[in-house]
Amino acid sequence: TTTLLTYLLKRISTTTSSPSSDSIALHASEVLSTILQHDDARLYASDLSALPPFRSAFNDDDDDDSKKNSSSSNNNTSKVDGMECILQSIAPYRKRDPTTAEEVETLENIYDALCASLLSS
Repeated sequence: TTTLLTYLLKRISTTTSSPSSDSIALHASEVLSTILQHDDARLYASDLSALPPFRSAFNDDDDDDSKKNSSSSNNNTSKVDGMECILQSIAPYRKRDPTTAEEVETLENIYDALCASLLSS
């Protein structure tokens, strides 16, 4: 479960503005908020600030993130701060409103995930 959460957090924290990444972020935020709102989230996702890093079983040569984070992926003791990822994905909307319906729904889902994670801790 924790590597799935790490993967979802990685997908919502991408800052590219292509339509396909907006769609991926929307679906990832929906799944993340649903998982964190579930009753069992306290058992399996109680500490979002120290999640294990996501490592794919496949070598994605076309994935840009794998090239950027190759040095950090070699460090097995690194942890992913889920709360930081959630807050960073909300941060661009402090000074501007979401422009599309997908951005609005993604932001709502991320807020739901943030509230659920705060209630479960």
